[in-house]
Amino acid sequence: MRLSLLEILEATGGGEVGGTQVGETFSTFHTDSREVRSGGVFFALSGSEKDGHQFVGDAIARGAAAVVVDHKTEIPTGIVEVLVP
Repeated sequence: MRLSLLEILEATGGGEVGGTQVGETFSTFHTDSREVRSGGVFFALSGSEKDGHQFVGDAIARGAAAVVVDHKTEIPTGIVEVLVP
C-alpha cells in the first residue's frame, strides 16, 4: 500500500509538515526503529515504557524518509517531519 503525505496528514490529524512536497508517497510504515526500511515512515509513539522520539535518529540512520512526531525534534534537512499534537 502506498500513501501520500496528504493521506498521512489526513489519517493522523497532522497539522504541520516540514521538508517535502505534499505529493510525496510512502510504502512502508514502522513503529520500531530497528525495522525501518529505506524511504519508510517512522511513527514515534510514546508508550508507558519507551518514548519513540528517543529513536528518531536511529530511524533516520536506517533510512526513514519521514517521521511522525508529537513534538518538534532535531530533524536533518530533507527528512519529512509530520507534527501531530
